[in-house]
Amino acid sequence: SMDTRSTQNYMRKSRPRVFFGWKWLEKSPAELWKMGLTHFPVLVKSDEPSSLSQMRNGEIPSLNSIRLHNGTTYTWNRMCFGKNERHAHLRIECRYLPAGPTVVDEMANFAFWVGLMHGMPESRKQFWKKEDFRVAKSNFIRAARTGLESVFNWFGKSYSARRLILDKLLPMAYEGLSKFQIDSADISKYLGIIEARVSLNHTGARWQVDSFRKLQDRYTPAKSVAILTNEMWDRQQTNTPVHEWRIVGPVHKKEVHNHTILAEDVMQTDLLTVAPNTSIKMAWRIMQWNDIHHLPVEDQQGQFKGCLVRSDIRNELSQTDIPISDILVEPLMVPPTMELRSVQKMMEKYNASFCMIVIDGRLQGIVTTTDLKDF
Repeated sequence: SMDTRSTQNYMRKSRPRVFFGWKWLEKSPAELWKMGLTHFPVLVKSDEPSSLSQMRNGEIPSLNSIRLHNGTTYTWNRMCFGKNERHAHLRIECRYLPAGPTVVDEMANFAFWVGLMHGMPESRKQFWKKEDFRVAKSNFIRAARTGLESVFNWFGKSYSARRLILDKLLPMAYEGLSKFQIDSADISKYLGIIEARVSLNHTGARWQVDSFRKLQDRYTPAKSVAILTNEMWDRQQTNTPVHEWRIVGPVHKKEVHNHTILAEDVMQTDLLTVAPNTSIKMAWRIMQWNDIHHLPVEDQQGQFKGCLVRSDIRNELSQTDIPISDILVEPLMVPPTMELRSVQKMMEKYNASFCMIVIDGRLQGIVTTTDLKDF
């Protein structure tokens, strides 16, 4: 077993370098750097003169080493130091603003945050003295995982995300922006976007997930992502807030051909595979249970060895003593970057009902005649 020191070293090396934090910051922004140096091993070093010597000589220290180390850890609150010949600056990046996805959505997010900061009641301004950091971290993780479906611990009481935003936070944000005499029309416009988003349960994340799932009814994940990205770009150009975006569904066949389609855009990637020593009867059962006609075979090293075809297995079920290698088919194999038209022509040439997508002997996916019917 490991001794205490080796256990600590192992834990330090295995910690994810993306983190929310472990405790409230209480004294100085430098705690962020100290936390990074304490919890994470230095990956890259930088040669530099002594910072203290530079300061004694009236120079601004470069702090190259700590800045370099700071760039290898990814904290929710990130302290950044910069300088030129005459001045230095220190800032803390608070990653509180989610992605737009449009400019007007981003402005609404910013207005909401600014309003909350200025509308915070006096009784809440030293919340870290009353609230355990672990509660805040738990709330953060819930929000990241389940969005508006989350339930939060709000100073000892449970609130759904919707009720918390609509009943507590939005009124606070309205009051905060009003204190600074922001135009009431602007307040209503931007905080109204937040209210509509929450009331309709239609955030940018919700739009992406629902659209992606609908696209996957027809397309592969890779193709679905390509279509979704294109649709997002088109909607961003109109600056329409995301709560007004309609869910994306499968597009018309002509629209799909606006750009080159590759094998990886169409291939099925969620494949069942078996080992070379699998019995014929077991392979047959797997294909029956999952209603599939092709069953790839991979060895222990993950190398693709061939494919079993359902009709071939059915004909050999009575011969229980024959090895699976006797009925293994060596199919057409193409790279994922081959144009789909070329794949289709090759399958027609060899009268093949499927082909395997392989890179360096490793299986990536399969394309069948059924997958080609929409293209």
